[in-house]
Amino acid sequence: MFRALISSSLRAGSPELRQDRAARSAMAGSYRSTRLALVCLLGATMLLFAGLIALAWWSFAAPSELGQDAADPASNAAAAAAIPVPAVEAVRYLDITQDEAREVNAAVPFSKRPNPAATPFRPVLMVADAARATDCLAAAAWFEAGNDPLGAASVVQVVLNRVRHPSFPNTVCGVVFQGSERQTGCQFSFTCDGAMARTPSPAAWAAARYAAIAGLNGLVFKSVGWSTHYHTNWVVPYWSTSVDKTAIVLTHIFFRWRGVAGEPRAFSSSYRGGEPLIPKMAGLSAAHRPEGEAAKIEEAGAVQAPAEAVEAPPHAPVPDAALRGNSLSSRNAATNSFAIVIPEDAFAGAPAMTALDLCRVSPDAPCAVYGAKQGSAPVVIGATGKPASGRVSFYYYRDASRGREVVLWDCTMWKRSDPRQCLSDRLPN
Repeated sequence: MFRALISSSLRAGSPELRQDRAARSAMAGSYRSTRLALVCLLGATMLLFAGLIALAWWSFAAPSELGQDAADPASNAAAAAAIPVPAVEAVRYLDITQDEAREVNAAVPFSKRPNPAATPFRPVLMVADAARATDCLAAAAWFEAGNDPLGAASVVQVVLNRVRHPSFPNTVCGVVFQGSERQTGCQFSFTCDGAMARTPSPAAWAAARYAAIAGLNGLVFKSVGWSTHYHTNWVVPYWSTSVDKTAIVLTHIFFRWRGVAGEPRAFSSSYRGGEPLIPKMAGLSAAHRPEGEAAKIEEAGAVQAPAEAVEAPPHAPVPDAALRGNSLSSRNAATNSFAIVIPEDAFAGAPAMTALDLCRVSPDAPCAVYGAKQGSAPVVIGATGKPASGRVSFYYYRDASRGREVVLWDCTMWKRSDPRQCLSDRLPN
């Protein structure tokens, strides 16, 4: 009886034995969970290591494996040469009414391909090239877009895009006046349809030059991307069937070449300067006048006054073209300092353009321009080249030898988005 009871207890297990079995079972489960976790961790580590190896291979793979090596100029040149260069068609339009043209243009779908912004265009410009390129670009902006700042910026962007595409000339003036020797077929209609008989107002021309200078200094109008073509919505040019529609800015529709020729990598031309002299620009730009005439203008604009403060007479020798609608109130030739009076309704860029033109007379010397708005006390330059009297509402200073250039406005008169462009009580130099 006693023996049977012991045997039954062993089979059923005493409380201590049952606890021991439960503990051993829990330990086994914990071991299996730990082993599974270790296996998962090892697998994840191996996957990560494989990914790093793949990334390293992708980053350093040979050109033959990736198709192009950005560090190899020869490979880049070969790749650029493989991109087709579309022919530039003469501009001809369908013979339809403006309303019909608007219907046709509205029916053309936008391209579904990405439309990335162009990269900034910052060419290294010699003095003569800078003057010619700026004025050609300004002419395109004003004659094509009038006084519309968005239109002007978009036109500037298209011109600069063309400069970098092998289908077009690689100078600004070359692009703007391409085909202008013909009565029809010019790329920008104002260059061959007689529109250049009109002259923009000084304020309008200053605004156009401001847009041009901004583009040449890297400002990008993102909306049009790498577009190389545009037209107004009331015409339909024949070339519109060979390009992709990319954007609309007010009444202008923008396009780029189809296929790889319209991709960013196709814009492989380098700007090397050599802006041509454009006789048609002579009425707007001293930089495009024959050398002898330009020299006379520069000589007329050179200031030969003594070092003391000199009031500018009404027949001041600074040409009106350089003043851009502003007037000269005082100057000091010895310190290359100027004071101007700015019309009350002047665009903020107008005095800046005048300052650039005045300081271009002596490009190697430090130069300062002080402006006062019409209606306030005009600035009088003292013997030291600093204002002796008057209220300064605009200030420009340039010293090429120090790589220094400062442009400041009275922000109570002209609103500036960057407070660093606002005048303070102390003028920097």
